[in-house]
Amino acid sequence: MIVVHSGEEENKILHSVDPRILDACYMTEGEKEFLNSMVLRKKPRKMIEIGVAAGGSTGIILNALKENNNNAELYSIDFSTEFCNDSSKLSGYATIDYATDELKKNWHLYTGNFVSEFLDEIGGDIDFAFIDTVHWNPGEIIDFLMVLPYLKEGATVLFHDINLHSNTGCPEMVTNCLLMSTIRGEKILPDRKDRKFLNIGGLILDKDIKEHLWEVFNCINMPWSYLPDIKSYETISRALERHYDKELCDIYHAKYNDYAETGLLNHYSSTDKRYSKRSYIIAEEDLEKYKSLPLKMKDGLSKARVFTKYLSIVNR
Repeated sequence: MIVVHSGEEENKILHSVDPRILDACYMTEGEKEFLNSMVLRKKPRKMIEIGVAAGGSTGIILNALKENNNNAELYSIDFSTEFCNDSSKLSGYATIDYATDELKKNWHLYTGNFVSEFLDEIGGDIDFAFIDTVHWNPGEIIDFLMVLPYLKEGATVLFHDINLHSNTGCPEMVTNCLLMSTIRGEKILPDRKDRKFLNIGGLILDKDIKEHLWEVFNCINMPWSYLPDIKSYETISRALERHYDKELCDIYHAKYNDYAETGLLNHYSSTDKRYSKRSYIIAEEDLEKYKSLPLKMKDGLSKARVFTKYLSIVNR
């Protein structure tokens, strides 16, 4: 296992990002530092980000890529064209609105569909992937399987919210924990524990990863919290069948068909519903900082009229 300590110079680079972009990033300070340090150290030439939301992590990645000075490209994909917390804003609005043209010159944003529908245009030899999407099964399991055939041998893959189920008390939100535990590769974690349970991490894919795909597909058999509509089901099916053996794809088909027939999904708890409506959990280390700021300064929370309820979620 690799443990990453973000150095002072790396953190200075992180904080050169426009504060409006940093504030729009749904990560703790330590998680931002880890993402920034990983991009700086790995120096990817071709990077993909699946899950954009406000575009906070996008700006952090672009800034680190610029610092690497290797003319790297970032491809960002979000299923939604609109920001999840405010439909009047576009997915990625923070980077769209606040990043300089110089920072965005090698950035490509795709929205409105699954990552599989853009990968032929993006192409292969992707050496770094950051995956941060639904957090409910089958979610990122499908995202990872879609992008895997386009990843370079030995690519780095990071996941956010690997302990969301522990940090929020939402037992259904285990998807990225499953993937971190299942995918073959050397694990990478930050040394900083700014939450009770570390919530970001990654791995360097083993060279023989494609010989150990049953383990990943088997995660699809874990309980699902939502059922893709028929159009999404067909899109996912085409993407999987294009790259994987029938025996593996049948795991997905069987699970989907079972839920379609029974409807016995892993229904959201009241805590999940509260989380999905507000979509932001403040880390304990940031609690006092956010309490002290006027509401209008809390970028990403300015629309929330019930800010005290956010505080109660983490101040249990």
